Amino acid sequence: MQRIKTSLQAQMTTLGIEIIDVRIRQADLPEANSQRVYERMKSQLQQKVNQYRAEGEGLYLSIVGEADKQVEVILAEANQKSQVLRGEGDAERNKIYASAYGKDPEFFSFYRSLEAYDKAIKAGTPFVMSPDSDFFKYFKSSTAR
Repeated sequence: MQRIKTSLQAQMTTLGIEIIDVRIRQADLPEANSQRVYERMKSQLQQKVNQYRAEGEGLYLSIVGEADKQVEVILAEANQKSQVLRGEGDAERNKIYASAYGKDPEFFSFYRSLEAYDKAIKAGTPFVMSPDSDFFKYFKSSTAR
């Protein structure tokens, strides 16, 4: 810029004009150069985009991995608690059965048969058996307890 100013100053002083400042208002590149500059800018932006996407994908995988780990821990703890509760419930059920059997063995046997009937014969299931079967021994009794 200084060279341009000096060159112009030499020419203009003969005309009585003083050059104070020289600035570039617009610079046009040849079409081939302009296209290369555009392609380089596009390439640099694409590299940044790819970098940000890769960082985001890594962060996503990290978060999902941590969440999956927490899910596994929570499910394992819940399963452990359910097993403990199921065991306590089974123990209580067995105490009740033992108590019932001790008080009235015949009723306990009847009750267990009813449970077996309930599990064996579902609603709408065709079932054919002899009325003399042990399966029906409590239904044959004419005296109700």
